[in-house]
Amino acid sequence: MLKQSTVGKPVIFLVLFMAVMFIAGQADAQTKISGKMTMAYAKMDSIPVSDTEDHNMALAESKGNNISTGDNAFMDGAEIINFSYADLTKGSGPHQGYVTFKKGDDMTIAKWKGKVKTTMTEEGAPKTTFSGTFEYIKGAGQFKNIKGAGTYEGHFTSSTEYIVGWKAEYTLK
Repeated sequence: MLKQSTVGKPVIFLVLFMAVMFIAGQADAQTKISGKMTMAYAKMDSIPVSDTEDHNMALAESKGNNISTGDNAFMDGAEIINFSYADLTKGSGPHQGYVTFKKGDDMTIAKWKGKVKTTMTEEGAPKTTFSGTFEYIKGAGQFKNIKGAGTYEGHFTSSTEYIVGWKAEYTLK
């Protein structure tokens, strides 16, 4: 009578276990993305604060488009809506808001915060730059369970238009 070998069972279990762990690891794998947003104010309101010279609170809605600049074509061509609040003295100070990327049924919403800095050029014109961090708070479509964060930096090209470069990593849980 032949005995059934028990050596094969641990090997099969190990192979199956490793396959499941590989698949689970892929679901949590970080995806690196980057892009460039070209934006313009759709609405903007500024309220002076009379505590010091040139202190203003600003609330704005901007609209624009995203171009993917990384290996992953994340939201390439997406429509962007950005809501921002800034507390600026002489054009510098903190800002924060929410940015929505929408392309077809896919959408992401991120909460962001950072700093604005305005300096004067040698010609006497203001030069405004900004930078900060963001975190994804919601998604829809293929990005329904998005989790991740990133950084951004940008500058104004006119008094109503600006460009933002960004990079991030995300997972879909």
